[in-house]
Amino acid sequence: MKLLIVDDEDLIRQGILFMLQGSGLSFDEIVEAASGRSAVSLARQHSPEIILMDIRMPGLDGISAARQICDFNEGCRIVFLTAYDHFEYAREAVRCKARDFLVKPVSKEDLVKSLRACWDEVSRNKAEKNKEERVKQALFYSVEEFLVNRLLSGPGLSPQQLWSKLRIIAAGPVDTWFGPDRLPNVCLVFEAGERLPAEAVKSVRSLKVAEVSCPVIMEQSERGLICLAWVPESGGRAKDISMGLALELSRLLDRIGCPVRRAGVGKVYTDLKDLRQSHSDALRALDYGTVGSAGEEGFKILHADGIDEDKLYSRPYQVVRKVIKYLEDNYDKRVSLEDAAQQVYLNPVYLSAIIKQETGSTFSDYLTLIRVEKAKKMLAQSLPVKEVAVAVGYPDSNYFCRVFKKVTGDTATGYRKKKSG
Repeated sequence: MKLLIVDDEDLIRQGILFMLQGSGLSFDEIVEAASGRSAVSLARQHSPEIILMDIRMPGLDGISAARQICDFNEGCRIVFLTAYDHFEYAREAVRCKARDFLVKPVSKEDLVKSLRACWDEVSRNKAEKNKEERVKQALFYSVEEFLVNRLLSGPGLSPQQLWSKLRIIAAGPVDTWFGPDRLPNVCLVFEAGERLPAEAVKSVRSLKVAEVSCPVIMEQSERGLICLAWVPESGGRAKDISMGLALELSRLLDRIGCPVRRAGVGKVYTDLKDLRQSHSDALRALDYGTVGSAGEEGFKILHADGIDEDKLYSRPYQVVRKVIKYLEDNYDKRVSLEDAAQQVYLNPVYLSAIIKQETGSTFSDYLTLIRVEKAKKMLAQSLPVKEVAVAVGYPDSNYFCRVFKKVTGDTATGYRKKKSG
């Protein structure tokens, strides 16, 4: 709770501060102003919930200052102070929606009583607004979940039905978000390392327009995050824009503590009912992107147009996919080629050969790169090097540091400082 004290006499301001000592009103911030103009400026800067304002001041008087403040801070509670018990002042104070009108010299009892009443009103108002916000958020998420389910697996929606519901969850002015001629036409699926908290999903939505200029609807699924977006189809750049959107969102998810393992980008379709196909495209691209050169950002994001159908369904490719999934789930343990071979019922020597064939890396190198990528994300969170080493499967932190240096060209400590600084 913030309080702004406005009076052109320093002694009166100091007296008010003295009376507030031991009153039980523990303000987070108390700001003083010696004039009406200063009060307006400080109110704009600090957004006080309660203002104690003298009426008679040189220049801009308290009544005029209060009117200006109420234009941009409607929720503040104003208590006027005056040395004159004039009806005209009281009437003007009421017009300014003043909470109280105190005549100088004011007693400590009257001052504290008036400010406490303001405090209680502000607290109740905040509680009511928080409750309303929670209800709105619950509605927002339920509508968004409904939209995703209907668009991807249900009977579908007409453009008019979709637009009417999108207006409920629009972030900011509706005309800066989706529109009747800018409905979702592409699906992206992000496979994240962990489930994203609801607040993090909210932050992704709020930042997307500013960073990418493409609005999105997001919903969590078993495979990760489903993103429905609109991208312009003209100029033949729909694919490039979709890939750029996936890259920007994956970087944003990394920054908020939800690292993306990979992302699949579906094709852009003109008909709303074809969003289901775009979703299928994205999932297939996600599956196809499982196999690639570990440690490179490029393999994380794959467009449906880049799928080699023959390779996707080949036996070696499917085997390596299972092995990579096994390594990503067990990188923090002692894992050997023999252990992985048992998972896919193959001879270790043969498995080693097809891993090299499909990824370009040996089994050991691929596991090392996975561990280093995991370590980089932990180090970026300022975790101790020894703790990170153990967490990614290296009980010997000195050995981990040598491996990290060899792979990245940077020391683990130096990387942590660079990312956390």
